[in-house]
Amino acid sequence: MAIKKKSLSLTILSLIFLGGLVGVYQYYAKKGFFATEMLSENEILTPTSYDFSIITLKNTPANVTITRTGDWRPGITKTLMKFVTTGSKVLHLGANIGFEDVIIGRLVSPDGAVYTFEPNPEVLGTLKKNILLNKLDSVVQVFPMATAAEKGISTLCFGEVDPQQEPPQKCHQIGLVKLDDLELPNMDFILMDIEGSEIDSLQGAQDLLKRSGYPPILMTWDPQMMETKGTSPKDFLYSAQDQGYMPHKVKMNKDDGIWMLVPIKYEELEETRSSEIVLFSKVAADTSISLS
Repeated sequence: MAIKKKSLSLTILSLIFLGGLVGVYQYYAKKGFFATEMLSENEILTPTSYDFSIITLKNTPANVTITRTGDWRPGITKTLMKFVTTGSKVLHLGANIGFEDVIIGRLVSPDGAVYTFEPNPEVLGTLKKNILLNKLDSVVQVFPMATAAEKGISTLCFGEVDPQQEPPQKCHQIGLVKLDDLELPNMDFILMDIEGSEIDSLQGAQDLLKRSGYPPILMTWDPQMMETKGTSPKDFLYSAQDQGYMPHKVKMNKDDGIWMLVPIKYEELEETRSSEIVLFSKVAADTSISLS
């Protein structure tokens, strides 16, 4: 009888131990730690501060920053968490490896949608892997192209370019699409980081913007990059002002570390030569807004 009790006890303990192992496996599998079969030699599975992991590319700013801080661009992350909610439809231009797409996808799930555009073939594969890794392929739709005023084909160069080499390094033929030619639903929020191509892209989205009621636009405001692309920052600002957009700069309060939306005048944006994260929205621009 004693032997049977001992055997039963060992069986129970074994089941408890196996159950614990299964629980640990499920926990880490959810965080993406067993997705190494998805990785190439240039990719690293990187934990974030938001209960998910993301694949980053070695020796890139995203890899270094996310590894060190658990976040990529916290001002953008905080703004997205403030304005994007369950069921939202979000347009993302310039997805890169998809850090923001994972953030947005988790915010809008299960009934929302993300329409993300990334023309760079050097990061496109990693972007798609990150969507699959975080089980967001039913929420995030990836478009492997750039947006423009008209449909076409262009040559874009990404990353470091060696001017002594012909043709320059990292240059690719990419497809251009006019957003108004796509059957996209009304948008609740737009995120753009497209290195000076904002005016060109929004010219091709006039119908989408109008029928969406001119949704908030969060973007990297970089006048010098716009001028490099042959467009005028003033034209963008005049158009935004005509549509009733009010600008806020995304800024961290150095005293308490809290991210804020700080009102900024159009005249100040016109004069600034630095790169800033700016939200253009219908929110009154006479007060600061906490993003905590």
